[in-house]
Amino acid sequence: MSATKFQKALVVQAIEKPLRLVQRPIPIPEPGWVLVKVAAAGINPHDQKGRDSALFIEPHLPNAILTQDIAGTVVSLGYGVTTFSPGDRIFGQSNVFGGPDQGGLQEYALLHADYAARIPENLSFDDAATIPVNAVASFVALFHESGLGLRPARFSIAGGESGRVVDYSREAIVVIGGGSNTGKFGLMFAKLAGFGKVITIAGGTGDERKMDYLRSLGATHIIDRRLTYLEIEREIRDLVGDSLIYAYDTVNTAANQDPGLTLLSSLRKGTLITLLRGGEVREDTALAKKGGYRKAQVLGVSHKHGEFASEFWRRLPGWIGDRTVKGLGEVDVIEGLDVDAVNRVLDWYRDGRAVGKTHVHPSSL
Repeated sequence: MSATKFQKALVVQAIEKPLRLVQRPIPIPEPGWVLVKVAAAGINPHDQKGRDSALFIEPHLPNAILTQDIAGTVVSLGYGVTTFSPGDRIFGQSNVFGGPDQGGLQEYALLHADYAARIPENLSFDDAATIPVNAVASFVALFHESGLGLRPARFSIAGGESGRVVDYSREAIVVIGGGSNTGKFGLMFAKLAGFGKVITIAGGTGDERKMDYLRSLGATHIIDRRLTYLEIEREIRDLVGDSLIYAYDTVNTAANQDPGLTLLSSLRKGTLITLLRGGEVREDTALAKKGGYRKAQVLGVSHKHGEFASEFWRRLPGWIGDRTVKGLGEVDVIEGLDVDAVNRVLDWYRDGRAVGKTHVHPSSL
């Protein structure tokens, strides 16, 4: 039996305490899994909630490891994996519930072969690592039955109603928070679905370069988020009347989700999908929806969606190739497992500061 090999890792050992730099064993991939030398691991807002309130990671304390956006090089394969070979550059979404062997803040991590893909030649490791978590969340929100359940004619989705497709060219969708990382993928997938109007509520409307960028992702109409709720509703009614039945809120929690529900048609049954936990719907808002409504939160975790998610990962390289899906551009980089720098970024999220997309390079690129 070969001796256990060890690696460096950043670990959550206790809630509301800084990450610690430790040595831990390099995991061995089981059937269906691959071991990856991590080149880029993306920090997301929920990682701060993991560190400070044990979101998703409580069962794995005091050895939890954060980040699920992972890009790197295949080192070894578990039994039965035929889609990858050692030396392949791949990216994927690790399972946020799956334990420390899958976290990205270490030199080597495990990815499931069904929820990963080869990195197209035109993408760097950092380009690729901007995609998994945010793209999966928006794809689930728009196309899974727990979300909007869209069925565009352009492609079919595993697990949907067989043979049912819909032409959305005469329909509109509102993406609240289109300038957020997840919202940007919401715009891309709304465009992929073929919506005639892709309306987003976003900041920075005075910055024409930013507005052009959002339009390039799929937005057809951009509404300033600094307007009052009444002004936003009036602008959307001017665009679509009382016909809106698809809304996707990428940024708001609790009572702040009510305006998204207000935008929906009063006579047609509409759906508001959220990524964050919401509160009770105001009675006057509910009573105004005479056609009914549905409000639901989705969980954008590949491992929770089986064949649906694995089909997404099979199709993703093609969508990147034809520019339907794009990486998020420049990122801030932390070279090496710099525990102080990583804790600083998590502190910024905790304190409500503006944080750019940040990647850690545990291993040399």
